[in-house]
Amino acid sequence: EAAEPAPPKPKPPQISPQLSAKELETAKTKTTSSITTAEKNLHQADGKQLNAAQKDLTEKISGFVNQAHVAIRADDWLRAQNLAEKARVLSIELVKSF
Repeated sequence: EAAEPAPPKPKPPQISPQLSAKELETAKTKTTSSITTAEKNLHQADGKQLNAAQKDLTEKISGFVNQAHVAIRADDWLRAQNLAEKARVLSIELVKSF
């Protein structure tokens, strides 16, 4: 019995919603600002003896910042904005923990 060929895969749907020019500008501004804050806060950990929870936070923050940069390169500004915001919020928690 010959196996039937698999049907062609449908094209993946466009995930990122289309933003208006104003929404795109806002997303870019917020993303950049959040990443800047997260990175600045993350640098405050440099040279400090971090406990396990703080090390975990720094790894999460770095991960979110890296993912945000990937989303920016993919021109997915909403995703980048969400990731950058997560990094920013966690970086504030990190600074409070020192």
